[in-house]
Amino acid sequence: MKNEKIKVGGFHSVVPKNVVFFEADVNYSHVYLKNGMRFTVATTLKSLEARFKPFDFYRSHKKFLINVHEVESCGNYEVQLINQQMALVSRRKLNGLLERIKSKAS
Repeated sequence: MKNEKIKVGGFHSVVPKNVVFFEADVNYSHVYLKNGMRFTVATTLKSLEARFKPFDFYRSHKKFLINVHEVESCGNYEVQLINQQMALVSRRKLNGLLERIKSKAS
């Protein structure tokens, strides 16, 4: 299950641990990988959320689905990820994200 590939759309499949985050763009999603690659798929973030939730991904904002293991720091309504990208965190989701990060660290 660790290196299991998950279909993200089109001909693309990824290993969840290699994904830093997903960013929504209407009915498309941008996929950001650890190796610096980025590609776009015609898949909604809601659909990706259902597929990646078991792999410690958290919907931090209507535009972002982040890999909790890739969070470097957490600030006021945004997180910095290991690839130096910033992702937004909505007010309602902040406490949930902090709990997930805390439980991951334990």
